[in-house]
This record gives sequence, C-alpha cells and structure tokens, in this order.
Amino acid sequence: MLAKDTGRISTFDTAKGLCLLFIIAGHVGVRWMPYSAFAVRVMLFFVISGFFFSSDLQPKAFIVKKVKRLIIPFLCFYFLSYGVFYVSKYLLPDFETFTQAKGILDLFNNKRLFNGPLWFLPVLFFVGIISYGIERLVSNEILRAVLFVIPGVAGYTLAAKCIDLPIFLDTALTAMPFFYSGILLRQTNFRKLPYKLICVFVVAILSFFIYSLFPFYADMAINRYDCSMLRLFCVGYVICAGYLSCAYLISKYVPILNDVLGLIGYHSLYIMCTHHIVYRFFEYILSGYLNDGALTAAVFFFTFIICLSTAPLVEKYLPALVGK
Repeated sequence: MLAKDTGRISTFDTAKGLCLLFIIAGHVGVRWMPYSAFAVRVMLFFVISGFFFSSDLQPKAFIVKKVKRLIIPFLCFYFLSYGVFYVSKYLLPDFETFTQAKGILDLFNNKRLFNGPLWFLPVLFFVGIISYGIERLVSNEILRAVLFVIPGVAGYTLAAKCIDLPIFLDTALTAMPFFYSGILLRQTNFRKLPYKLICVFVVAILSFFIYSLFPFYADMAINRYDCSMLRLFCVGYVICAGYLSCAYLISKYVPILNDVLGLIGYHSLYIMCTHHIVYRFFEYILSGYLNDGALTAAVFFFTFIICLSTAPLVEKYLPALVGK
C-alpha cells in the first residue's frame, strides 16, 4: 500500500515501526518473545533498505547522497552520545554500571558503543557502497547473486572465528545477503501476485512456527551467532518475511495500529539513534524507585513517548541530524 500523497509504501513504514518497537523493548529488558524474534529485527531493516536501493546515480552523486543520509547523522549522534557519556561519567560515578562503553574510540576497538544502535548507520553505508559497485560493474544476475553471497559467507566466517574488523566492517559483510534479498523482493513485484492475501497469511503463520522450532542467538552489532550459517540466513529470511507479512496485514485490516506503527517507521532513523540514550537516562533515574517489570514498562513507555514526540521537531529544525 502507498501512503497518501507521499509515494511511500506504508507496509514498509509499518514493518519498520513494528521492528523498532521490538528493538526498544529488547534494549529496555522485555523478554516476552523468543530471542530469535528480537534477533532478526535489524535484519529486516537491511531487507527494506535493499528494496529501495538504486544504483542509477553517478558514483560521486551516490556517495554524496549516502554520506548525507547516513554518515553525517552517524557522526552527529556519535559525538553527541559520547558527550553525554563523559558528562554522565563525571557527574554520576556509578553510571558505568549501565554501559560497556569505554570512550570515544569505541568505534575502532569496542563494538559496545555507548549509543549502541548507531552501528547500523556505518554498516548500511558500507553495504550500500559494496552493492553499488556490484550493481554497476556486473550485469550477469547469477554472478551478482554470487558476489552478494560471498561477503555474507566471509562475515559469518569472521564471526565464527571471533575476528572483529573496525567500524563494523565484518557486520556489513554478514548483512549483504539480507540486503540483496530486498533487491530481489523489489524485482519480483510481489504486490501484483494473485492470491496475495492468502500467501501473506501463510507466510506470517509459517515464519513464526519455524522460528519457534529453530531458535538462535544473533547479535549483528557485534557479529556473533550461535547457529550454523545455513540456519542464520534461512531462518532469518523466513522471519523477515513473517514481519513483512504481519505489517501488510496490519496496514490492510488494523488502520489505527497501522497509523501508529507507520509514524514510528517514518521517523525510524531518529528513533533508532536516540532511544538508547533516552532509555539509559530513565533507567538510571527510575531504578531507585521501581523494580523488574514495573521498571521495564515505565522505561519503555517514557522512551517511546520522548523519542516519538521530539522526532518531528528535530526533522523540522535540525534536518541534517536525520539525513535530510
């Protein structure tokens, strides 16, 4: 479905909003779903990014566009986050118990950033650059597929051997097959298939059934997985398809929920880059007054409200922060 007057596909905004809710829930400590449901939430962002990928621009224009949309927001939020880190460390001596971050050089020697979700932006930048090179230089579709899969194998191999590359380059390699699946999804034009609703419903049910049978641990931020490469990609693909199918059903039959999730998805970059800082603040403040479930629920609620309510203001007055 296309969002009115914008040309955006609302199903994808809904899917991003759904995944962001799971991302925030996972970070604040909600554990009411199998971990694999949380584990693939970011994989879906790579699939969606691949769907909208285009290599039509000239190299200079493409790089400038990606720097504006990904690297500038990353640098802004990265330095802002570590400013908060050092101030908090100075004013609140016990604040370090709430983070594994060490300092501003974490980008090069510690994958546990103070603002953890920022890893996604440089990874998506590297994935886009590699994908652009493949799309521009290789015309044979089979060879393209091979060149998208090989980095995924390399990334998983590095993970299996516990070899880390700086600036999350190893994670970027692992993400390549998921990004390519988004490109393939665009080419299939699934929205015009017959019996689409039946297919969507079956995929949604099947995906959640499959990951209940084959759970796994996956942390793309640090490129660590406790499953075989085949399970990681196959089950990951199926669960991503399940998320998209659920998003489609929501967009078609639950308009109120679709509007809420779509709004979250529309502001996904800002919420992704800010919720980690916001939730740490509320967790620190409220931990002295609430325990367990009440603390988790309160932190989730306040984080969600603050991030969503400030997003339009930031996009209006500080558009560079969100790549606009």
